[in-house]
Amino acid sequence: MRPYSVEFYEPDFTFRANINIDDTDYSFKMDYLDPEQNTVEVINAPAVALNDYIRIFGNGIEHWGIVTKIDDGNKAEKDVTKITYKDLAELLDIDMVIDTDILGEGALEGYISDRISEIFINGDTSQKVEGLLTDIGSTTTGWTLDIVADDGNKTVVNLFNDIILPAFQKYEVRVLFRVDIGKKTVTADISKNSNAKICIETDLPNVLSKTIKYKTIKKEINKTSIYNKKDFDRTVTYYLHPSGEYDNEDADRIVPVVFKLETVSTGTAEEWKEKYERTLDSAVRTVKTCQSQISGGEELDAETIQKEVEAVSELNTVPSVSITLDDKGVATGFDNDTVQAAVDAYILTEEYETRTAQMAADEFDYAAEDKAAKTFANNKYENNIELVCLNDDSLINPVDMDVGQVVDIMDGSKVYETILTGKQISDVTTLIFGNVRVELTKILKGRS
Repeated sequence: MRPYSVEFYEPDFTFRANINIDDTDYSFKMDYLDPEQNTVEVINAPAVALNDYIRIFGNGIEHWGIVTKIDDGNKAEKDVTKITYKDLAELLDIDMVIDTDILGEGALEGYISDRISEIFINGDTSQKVEGLLTDIGSTTTGWTLDIVADDGNKTVVNLFNDIILPAFQKYEVRVLFRVDIGKKTVTADISKNSNAKICIETDLPNVLSKTIKYKTIKKEINKTSIYNKKDFDRTVTYYLHPSGEYDNEDADRIVPVVFKLETVSTGTAEEWKEKYERTLDSAVRTVKTCQSQISGGEELDAETIQKEVEAVSELNTVPSVSITLDDKGVATGFDNDTVQAAVDAYILTEEYETRTAQMAADEFDYAAEDKAAKTFANNKYENNIELVCLNDDSLINPVDMDVGQVVDIMDGSKVYETILTGKQISDVTTLIFGNVRVELTKILKGRS
């Protein structure tokens, strides 16, 4: 018998109690794609409250969760309490309003950090998570999410389902939590798994059992047409080819055709004319504000200078506008009235109309591309690989294998490139390689 220790802490990290449990009485499952509810039965349980932290550790593992249910009435033994808890990712299962105009800007990891901070660090005092920090460990640029505005540039999303989960499925960016009781902090680690790819051979005796479900869907979608709900004249069709690639080329097709119609909602040309006019006006105000601060003797910080640089970059696309900045943010060639007049004249030109029409087309193209990726990826959503090994297996080393680990699984003559999405630990460890596949990250022909 190798006991686990179970500790309980209040949300402010005040220690409640420590209890030991037999390893034969405990198992837990962690699945990043669907945060699991786990249970643990304890004898003579202390006063535990909902939303308390629970820490279970021993035998080389440590698992933190949030208490979601306390039930001491299911067993004849009155001193036995069943405690249900969820992974700390449960914190992120919350709705929020976001600005869709900034989707895709900067690094995806930074965007996720800002959204977490907005709710749990800088938001409602009663909703804050005591000691919550964010730590960014990788940089992913050029990202997109399948989110469109309901009205103007705002929409309501679920932080976990609409942002955190797609970030992992599409870019392998995960949010994992680590707790430091001594420092009273909970850190959201936002990063890709940086460990090198490993290989597991299922025919070796250390793999106790295996379950491999691969391409099990009977009807695999191989053609999708995508329309803009705001402008049904704007549409595009993607074809899945036998190679697994997909693009707009009506050649080398899979038959029989299995077709799915999809829609996205992106800005029309008229909407983009208004939207980009607001962007240019905002850029004028940004530069004006910065120059006023400098004239008043203020020194601009790096973040403000970067915003000014971006504003000047936008304004320099307007004919007759030519602004330069030095390293302190001092602008040459900027006169507020002159630049604003140039902007006002520009938005009435045919060049502006053509430019904003192209912006509308580009927004649709990228949204449609993302929708196609998800549509074809859904063909694989019933795929699952599970491998069972000993908890202390020295070849696979399941204790140290973390979510996002890229793995080549060799099964006979076949090799599956996949990603660890979860574990189930009891007297053995089940490694779960779920719906996320490296191979699903397809590159469309002709696109960079």
